[in-house]
Amino acid sequence: MQLTNNSLEVGLLSTLIGLVVGFLSNYVIARLNARSELIRSISDKRADAYVALWKLCNGRDLGNRAARIERHGQLNEWYANGGGLFLRFAATNRLMSAIRILGRAEQGDASDAELADLAHNLSWLRTEMKYAVGSYSRLEAKRQIPFTLPPRKAQDRQRPIQNRATAEPDREGEAQVERT
Repeated sequence: MQLTNNSLEVGLLSTLIGLVVGFLSNYVIARLNARSELIRSISDKRADAYVALWKLCNGRDLGNRAARIERHGQLNEWYANGGGLFLRFAATNRLMSAIRILGRAEQGDASDAELADLAHNLSWLRTEMKYAVGSYSRLEAKRQIPFTLPPRKAQDRQRPIQNRATAEPDREGEAQVERT
């Protein structure tokens, strides 16, 4: 069998394509492994930072101006001391929004809508931290946490409890709350 220029070119081209694909595959795998190792190596520090931020994201105790001023300083300090290194992009955006609103509240310029947005951002951050540490799946992070209702009267037990968000019966038999 005699080799032609055409078959030689095809062989060389196939070899070259194989080398390029092999190199690129190894490069991508090495990058993914390095990223995974980095995430694993900082996981303890990330958990510590998240515990500190978790405590600061309690929006229930921000009812007065003094508490908002204090929280503004605490969140700024948490971020500036390196806690912000562990947040994903969207979480950093929410944190910066909360800090901005707290800064406006400190000056007395925050509207009721901004304060509601503050509570939403802090709640979202807590949910995102639960997802980041593996407590929630992405699907669970999108669901509302049910609250327990007081015991129902006998005549009401025949009717299913309605999910307030969708007006459909809730599968767990508990109502769902809307996230603000």
